[in-house]
Amino acid sequence: MSTNTRLPTLASRFGLATGLAVAMLASPGILGTAEAAPACGKHADIVDKLADAYKEFRSSVMVDSQGNLVEVYSNLDTGTWTLLVTRPRGRTCVVSSGENFINTVSDRVVGEPA
Repeated sequence: MSTNTRLPTLASRFGLATGLAVAMLASPGILGTAEAAPACGKHADIVDKLADAYKEFRSSVMVDSQGNLVEVYSNLDTGTWTLLVTRPRGRTCVVSSGENFINTVSDRVVGEPA
C-alpha cells in the first residue's frame, strides 16, 4: 500500500470526519504541506483499528513542545507505520503513514553526553 493512498483508506475505514486541514490539527514542525486531511477521532478507537486492520502496535511515544502526544505505531513484519498526534484536549488524528518502518536501538543512554 503506498503512502499516498493510505490516509484516505484509513479515513474511510475509520469512518471519521476528515474535513479539517492537517495544518490546523497537527503540531507545527511535525508536518509540512498535507496531501490529504487526516482521520481523527477517539484515541482508543483509532488504536484499536490500527491493531485490527494493520496489526500495528505502539513503537514510540513522545510529547512535543505544544503538549501533544506523538506516537508511532508499526508492524515489524510488514513494515507499515502510522503517526498519531493527540491534542491535550483529547482529539487524536492520523497525520501520516507509510511503509518500510525499521526499528532501531540506540546505544546511547538518554541524558548521556554524545
